Amino acid sequence: MPKVLTPRCFSCGQKSEVEITQVEYDNYLNKRQHVQVAMSDRDANFRELLISGTHNACWMTMFCDLQESQMDFQNFMWVWCYLTGIAKMGRIT
Repeated sequence: MPKVLTPRCFSCGQKSEVEITQVEYDNYLNKRQHVQVAMSDRDANFRELLISGTHNACWMTMFCDLQESQMDFQNFMWVWCYLTGIAKMGRIT
């Protein structure tokens, strides 16, 4: 099974190595299918790790108390866009 190195996690800065099947590799990385299609049998945490490098525990640390905090939706969206790189691509200011 192919091993894929993930991007660095936004929270802890570590990269991860994950194993995926050859079919998943071909569909996602070679055919450029959306990860939800190419790996529909994988859970969302695994797919997020593959896409952004963000570990589930790190995600929970960053956003678990979001509803209890004073952060409003607009600020949340700005943070999310920044973390996913959309802001860096000039799609949001």
